[in-house]
Amino acid sequence: MHDDVLVIIPALDEAERIGPVLKAVGRRFPSILVVDDCSTDGTREVARSHGARVVRHPINRGLGGALGTGFAVARKEDFRYVATCDADGQHRMEDLDRVVAPVLAGDADLVIGSRFLEREGEMPPVKSIGNTFLTALTNLLFGSRVSDSQSGLRALNRKALDVMDIYYDDYAVSSEIVKLAAQNGLAIKEVPIATLYDDYNIERGTKVWHGTAIASEMVDAFVRERKR
Repeated sequence: MHDDVLVIIPALDEAERIGPVLKAVGRRFPSILVVDDCSTDGTREVARSHGARVVRHPINRGLGGALGTGFAVARKEDFRYVATCDADGQHRMEDLDRVVAPVLAGDADLVIGSRFLEREGEMPPVKSIGNTFLTALTNLLFGSRVSDSQSGLRALNRKALDVMDIYYDDYAVSSEIVKLAAQNGLAIKEVPIATLYDDYNIERGTKVWHGTAIASEMVDAFVRERKR
């Protein structure tokens, strides 16, 4: 059991899926924080019934807002390590272990679970193209060298957690986490994870317009910082 790792799970209307996720995570990680981003379907109640601690946003803030809240809780409670995991069953628990291992061993400050290293499973073509573009843009703008900037499965040590001053409330947070790590000279490592998609998470996942917004915000961040 990894008592010193806080697993942060952002959730919006995931009552249908979050229960099995929490059951699986809880077998290895007893400290779980669900950040309920103003769900209307009983996500909070399902999470609590599985023993997870829940922080609920009174208004919907987005993925970045949820992760920012989770990071703030982790810092306040002095956790040494943090992992983030999607609520919709898109990740295997053995992959969560794989992502956490390098930070526990002191081999990296930020570990990202990459779906593009070994390509186990299949990502829908539109999502694959979008992720590849956003990753290339993130690397170009901020000097990182990652293969999957948009992965929701990641782990951070305290050094990384302390620089995660999240600005973006939406999906741009995934690129922002890579940006902050790269700009602060942190050791970034990727490990291969499986690609798991079904009709449910294809329908609820990021769309083309999300990708356009992420790209725009990353360019905006680059321009703003160059003007400082």
